[in-house]
Amino acid sequence: MLHRLGYTKRKGTKAARSQPEDFEKTKQDYIHRIEKCVGENKIPDDLIFNWDQTGVNLIPGGDWTMDAKGSKQVNIVGINDKRQITALLTISKSGVLLPPQIIYAGTTEQCHPKYGFPKSWNIYHSENHWSNTDTMLYYIEHLLVPYVTDKRDELDLPLKQPALAIFDVFSAHRHASVLDALHRANIKVVYVPAGCTDQLQPLDLRVNKVYKDILRAKFQDWYADEVAKFLKKKKKLDKFEIDMRLSVIKPLHARWLVKTQKQLETKNDLIRSAFEAAGIKVNQ
Repeated sequence: MLHRLGYTKRKGTKAARSQPEDFEKTKQDYIHRIEKCVGENKIPDDLIFNWDQTGVNLIPGGDWTMDAKGSKQVNIVGINDKRQITALLTISKSGVLLPPQIIYAGTTEQCHPKYGFPKSWNIYHSENHWSNTDTMLYYIEHLLVPYVTDKRDELDLPLKQPALAIFDVFSAHRHASVLDALHRANIKVVYVPAGCTDQLQPLDLRVNKVYKDILRAKFQDWYADEVAKFLKKKKKLDKFEIDMRLSVIKPLHARWLVKTQKQLETKNDLIRSAFEAAGIKVNQ
C-alpha cells in the first residue's frame, strides 16, 4: 500500500552495542552469583527484583512516519522534543510489576503535575530529572522496603527473610548510603555486569520497550483524537497546532503513565519471561 501511494517507511537507527569478549564467562558468573544467593538464603520469586531507570519523553512520539519517496527532511511530531522524566521500573521474578518511581525535573514538589497519582506510586524530583543517590534512597525507604515488608508478611516469612535486588552498575546504585539502606532491610545485591545490560538485565530484555510502546500508543490515540476534533471544525490541517506547554502536557502524560502501568501489570507472563531471557533460572 505504501509503495502504491509513493511513500516509504522511514526510521532512525542506533549504533549497535558491542558485546564483551568474555561474555559467556561473565554471564555464567552472573547467573552463579544469583543462584548462590537465592539458594543460600532461600529467597522466593516474590522477593527477587530487578529495577532499572529509563528516560521517558513527555511527548512520546514515534520515530517513523510516512513521507514521499526521496524526501530528505521528514517531520515527526515530538521527535525533537527533548523534555523528559525518569521512570524507575521494578519487576519481580514472580511476574509482578511494582509501583514505579517517577522523577520530574525541579527542586520542589511544584514541578510535579497536578494529577492524582495512585498512593502506592513514588513521585519525586531532581534538578535534572535524573536518578541519583537521593532519589534512590527515597525510593528504597518509601517504596521498596514497605513492599518487601508487606510481601514477607503476606507469605508468612520471617521479618528478616532476605530479598534480592538485581540492578546495573550505575553510580547511584553503588553509593555506600544506598547499599547500607539495602543491607539494613536485608536485601541482597547482585550487579548486572557492566556493558551487558542489553543481554542480562530482565527489564532491558522484555519490559522497557513494551512499556514505552504502550505509552507511545496512548499519546498517539490522544493526538489522533485532537486531530479529529480539529477536522470536525472544517479547518485546514496545515493550521493545526496543539498546545505543548508543560502545564498542559504534564497532567496528560501523568494519565498516560497510569494507564500504561495498569496495562503492563496484567502481563505477568511477559515479566516472568524477562528473567528467563536473562538466564535467571533459580531453584525454588
